Amino acid sequence: MDTRVKAYADEYKESMKYLSENKTGMDAMEIFSNQTSISQMVSAGAFTAERRAKIEKLIDSPYFARIDFKLADDNEADPFYIGRFSFVGNDNHMLIYDWRAPISSMYYDFELGPAFYEAPVGMIEGELTRKRQFKIKNSRMDYALESSISIIDEVLQRELSHNSDQRMKNIVATIQKEQNKIFLPS
Repeated sequence: MDTRVKAYADEYKESMKYLSENKTGMDAMEIFSNQTSISQMVSAGAFTAERRAKIEKLIDSPYFARIDFKLADDNEADPFYIGRFSFVGNDNHMLIYDWRAPISSMYYDFELGPAFYEAPVGMIEGELTRKRQFKIKNSRMDYALESSISIIDEVLQRELSHNSDQRMKNIVATIQKEQNKIFLPS
C-alpha cells in the first residue's frame, strides 16, 4: 500500500508540474480536464492513505466479537465479526462490522435465540446461533469466550475463557445480564 500512496504522490507532482509549465498554451477545457484529473488523483491517494491507516489499527486488534446469525428463511447461519472499525475486503464484501452498525446491535441486545436488528430496509429477523468474545492484542489472541450474553468486564472474560464450569458461567451470565440492563443504554 505504501507503493500505491507513493505512486499517487509522484503522479500528482508530475501532473502539477505539467500543468504549471504548459498552462499558457492550454485552452480552458484542457486546463479543466487536467485539474479534474489531479483532483481525482488526490482523492484516490487520500482514500488509499486512510485505508492503510485503518488496516494498521486493525492489525493490532481486528475484532472483539463474533455472532452467527441465521435469517428466518435460511438453513445456515452466517458469521459476523464486530470490531472498532468496519473493514471491507477487496471484493466489496464486509469482513468486519463497526460496533455501531445496525447488525452489531444484536451482540449487545440479544442472547442466543430469536433476534432482529433495524436496517435501512426495515427489520431483519432471524436467530442468533453463536456469540463469541475475543481479546486480541498486538495481533495475538489472548483468549476467546463462548457466551450467550455480552460480558463487559475484562477480568470476568479472561477467567471464564480459561477454566470455569457451565454452572459458574450461567451464574456470571445472569449477573452480567442485570448489569448490562443498568449500564448499557436502551
